[in-house]
Amino acid sequence: MDTLIAENRKLKDKVNSLEASIADLKSSFGNKKALAEVAAKGISLPESQASIKRATMNATIHESQPELHRSRGATLAAFNNIKNTTDALSCPRIRAQLFESLVLPALTYGSEVWTFTKALSERVRVTHAALERRLVGISLSEQRQRNLHLHKEDIRAHSNVRDPLLVIKKNKLGWAGHIMRRSDGRWTRIMQEWTPRYESDLLEEHE
Repeated sequence: MDTLIAENRKLKDKVNSLEASIADLKSSFGNKKALAEVAAKGISLPESQASIKRATMNATIHESQPELHRSRGATLAAFNNIKNTTDALSCPRIRAQLFESLVLPALTYGSEVWTFTKALSERVRVTHAALERRLVGISLSEQRQRNLHLHKEDIRAHSNVRDPLLVIKKNKLGWAGHIMRRSDGRWTRIMQEWTPRYESDLLEEHE
């Protein structure tokens, strides 16, 4: 009886160890050698190419999130430093210039190399919208009561500031032009021939 219990414990330990190994492999689909070893052992991974694509895209998004968190903190700090000044200004143009010269660069710092997804752009838009409301002195509840919209002629007309997504797009185009003008070839080819990680295996299979 004791022997059976001991064997069952050993078997459970092996199963737990195997499950942990498979979980590690599933979290890194780009490791071809590890996947080949799993296939050689007869262990099937049920994930489809669609799930691999989703996992890779989520990992790519998470790579940009720490940078966005830092920029949001710097943006809030920059806005708090000028809040008293902007409240005292009566000229919307000067107030907007002060906002765009100090706050907007903090929000878009490093955005040239961000993997700019829909979720990331929404985070930037929400952060900027909150600061834009504070700039013109309108709360979120008041905005909803008055049915004001940032993308029409309501709050944006009062704030006179630029759309942060357009600023980021311009920065990314400027960075791409800088990369293409390089003559040493270190980054130009990589930027032009970049292939998403979840598609690299499929491309190699068809070659």
